[in-house]
Amino acid sequence: MSFTHSDSTRAGNVSVVGAEDPNAVVGIIPATSIDTGSDNQDFTTLHNHLGSSATLTVEITTEDAKDNVTFVSTSSVTVSGDGTTATVDLNNDNSITLLVDVDSNVSSSVDTVDFVVSGGANDGRVSVDINEQTGPTVNKN
Repeated sequence: MSFTHSDSTRAGNVSVVGAEDPNAVVGIIPATSIDTGSDNQDFTTLHNHLGSSATLTVEITTEDAKDNVTFVSTSSVTVSGDGTTATVDLNNDNSITLLVDVDSNVSSSVDTVDFVVSGGANDGRVSVDINEQTGPTVNKN
């Protein structure tokens, strides 16, 4: 889901979710799918177009997936203790792909692993709270 809002610094309507589009405030590209029983898989890519460095947090919202799909901590990604939240510091016009480990016993009720994105520019000018995004489809092996 995407929406627009007026942004006086860009003098027009700006898509909040628009992938690599430089008019997007934050671009989000979910992976197409993830496989059960596999580690270090692409989950979603974030693009920062906020005009300054930003701190962004991605949280898994699919309840039945929270015990079985966890973010991977890297030098650029801080992960919560339960693995359901990843936080990144991202320079302007840069992107990062978040990775997940997926257990083999993901609930049969889980079709997609959905998520929300929040945070904002580190200079305090812009904050984002992006509604739930449909995440990758779960391929059950």
